[in-house]
Amino acid sequence: MEVTITTLKKEHLKNIFQLIRKTVESTFQREGFTDVEIMNGEIDRINKRFETLAENSGESKVLVALVNTRVVGTIGIDKLSESFLKIFKKTKLKVDGQKIIEICLVYVLPEYQGQRIATKLINQIFEYIKSNKYSYYALYSGYADTIPIWRKFFGEEKCMLKSYFADAADCYIWLNKIN
Repeated sequence: MEVTITTLKKEHLKNIFQLIRKTVESTFQREGFTDVEIMNGEIDRINKRFETLAENSGESKVLVALVNTRVVGTIGIDKLSESFLKIFKKTKLKVDGQKIIEICLVYVLPEYQGQRIATKLINQIFEYIKSNKYSYYALYSGYADTIPIWRKFFGEEKCMLKSYFADAADCYIWLNKIN
């Protein structure tokens, strides 16, 4: 299977929205979350962020993984989102005056998970991060089944907020200096 990594284009959005719905539904099912309203709100929030990033350039960048013309994975970086800023304020983490970029929108279709697509996306986004002189990168997640994956890539989380999300999921936060 040949995977091509490219920059987000508006014409990818329809496929990305399908990817997000399928991935979030699958994740909610695996995690045992049953609140459909929360799930649909999460899907809408993610889709809106993709739409915004497709319109913007600036500090943001989104990569998509394609198999043929099908979007099978995504990853993005952006200035710290409002969601992340709310989380960050509840922690004791400090990086005064440093240039921080958020790693966000990391999704791979369930049927393509375990095939190193996320690894390819992460490696490529890190090349971009390093070339743009960021001091730190940050990531947060509330999905328990992703925590071991993030630990593999980013080491141990810097902190965890217990029962932070509406579904009582914990919020794990990584904030790492770029080497």
